[in-house]
Order: sequence, then C-alpha cells, then structure tokens
Amino acid sequence: GEHIVIELKKYNAKTKMSDLIEQITKYKSALEKILNDKFSNESKKEIKVICVLGSPPRPYTDRNSIQSHQRALRIGYNAEFITYDELIKNACDSYAGYMEKESNISELLSIIEKI
Repeated sequence: GEHIVIELKKYNAKTKMSDLIEQITKYKSALEKILNDKFSNESKKEIKVICVLGSPPRPYTDRNSIQSHQRALRIGYNAEFITYDELIKNACDSYAGYMEKESNISELLSIIEKI
C-alpha cells in the first residue's frame, strides 16, 4: 500500500515547477513525521503526491517540457500532476466506456428475460 496526498490548486493559479516541488517536499516531510510519531511500529509505506492544476507547471514551452516535468516529479518525488481539463476528459471517457458496456449488458439482459 501507499499513502496518497492530493493537492488541489485553483484552476487559474499559475504554478511554477520549483514551487510545486517545494510544496510536495513539505507535504511528504510532514506526513512522514506524523507516520513516524504515531505509527512507528508499522512498516514504511510509499507516499505519493498527486497535484491537480489548471495548467502544467511553469516554465514550459512545449509538450516535451511538460513530459520532462512529469518525469522529474515521478522519479525524484513519487509525484505527478494532472490538469483539471485532463481529469475531466479522462472521467468522461471512462464513463462513456462504462455506459457503452452497460448498454450492451442491458440489451443482453433484455434478451435473456424474453427467453
């Protein structure tokens, strides 16, 4: 298992990569301290931080620099970011897939009931 910290930034906030790393480090340090103080007998679990942002952290110039930021966060801090727009799109895509399968199942159940 792992502990997950979710950081929600305001949609219109312009976040610098250096500020995001600083905040991630603070969150992880604070949680590690609490876990060590309160649950020192338990085995250590990974701490992952997910940051939800209005736009990718600055500076970025293109898709490659955004991917570079993602890679740096994942490798160095066990963290990642996603934009609100990406999160909403992913949720809609997943829900559409669910509804398509649900429709197929409903049709199948209808056929079975007629038998």
